[in-house]
Amino acid sequence: MPNSLQEKIKQELGINNLPQVKQDEIITKIGELIFQGIMIQVVEGLSENDQDEFSDLLDEIQEKPDSGEKLMNFLQERVPNLNTIVKNEVNRFRKDSLEIMKK
Repeated sequence: MPNSLQEKIKQELGINNLPQVKQDEIITKIGELIFQGIMIQVVEGLSENDQDEFSDLLDEIQEKPDSGEKLMNFLQERVPNLNTIVKNEVNRFRKDSLEIMKK
């Protein structure tokens, strides 16, 4: 996640006064939540064969974390609207977070 986006998220969530370690933990969790939402949408749009290949790539990343580039290449080839999905998921997370914080 780009630093400017991280700083904006920290400001919007009001966590910029917390210790850096805690801020980093929160930002990591946010990234994981957004990633999960993106992956759910992506998998739903894949064919059964592509879903199997996607699953194999995820297994490979578990064994070799530096193979994430293969996953990104796969997604960019198979999911033509990947950038839109990412943007929409980030916006959805931001909207949901702000609604929760208002309560």
